[in-house]
Amino acid sequence: TYREAEYEHGMGWMLCKLGMTAQNENNYPLAETMLKASYEIFRKANNRDGTGWLLYKRAWIALCKDEFGAAPILIEEAITTFTDLQNKSGIAYGLYLLAAVHQCRQNYSRAQSLFEQSLEIYKQLEEHVTVRYILLHLVQIAIKQAEYSRASSRLQEALSVGEHSSVKHQHPFILDGYARIALALRQYERSARLYGASEALREKLTGGIDANARGFLNVDGNYHADYQQDIAMARASLSTEAFATMWDDGRKMTLARAVEYASGSPDAE
Repeated sequence: TYREAEYEHGMGWMLCKLGMTAQNENNYPLAETMLKASYEIFRKANNRDGTGWLLYKRAWIALCKDEFGAAPILIEEAITTFTDLQNKSGIAYGLYLLAAVHQCRQNYSRAQSLFEQSLEIYKQLEEHVTVRYILLHLVQIAIKQAEYSRASSRLQEALSVGEHSSVKHQHPFILDGYARIALALRQYERSARLYGASEALREKLTGGIDANARGFLNVDGNYHADYQQDIAMARASLSTEAFATMWDDGRKMTLARAVEYASGSPDAE
């Protein structure tokens, strides 16, 4: 009956929410159990949209458990489902997740290609926050490949994405990107200033790197470690006094000044 169908639908999403709560608490066995149960309810109800999104949520669990073999199978099945449904958002998200798998496995060329495919769809959908996140992933990949000009170009593109409040929390990541490029080019004072600026901005927005990077870390678990390692390298490359001065200079910058400074020529101080 209609009521029974509504009950099943509600139960499916309730199990999904329980699964996501368990995932946030790092209880992956419970999360997997809840999400599989939710998936089965939607599958039996022939709710293909629901099963597609549940496949993605199950893929997240596999990624969290470093099961890089299982995740792509789930993601590709979901992409096929959303392709049949002509659901652009579902297709774009699948490409994003699949790119993340390859990024984590250091298959950077494949990751770049998939991120770029996802990026084009999200641009069409005008989902500015996701567009910026993908651009930031492409920045990280370019830096890993020592393609600093390409990384700078992607950062400039990220800065040009809509300036409404929902994307402002991503500015620290943009400053980080410029700081990493400066560090790679051995512009240690510039790097220290930019990392100081990003730290101060994070504190204003969210309270620090851990809180601010949580979403980003979902697909790149090394972000926090790389951040700390970069700062340590900049510190070790300068005198104690010089590092402290540059760091303090960066912390005193307004957002507008930090962005202006960051987006200046990476080849000149």
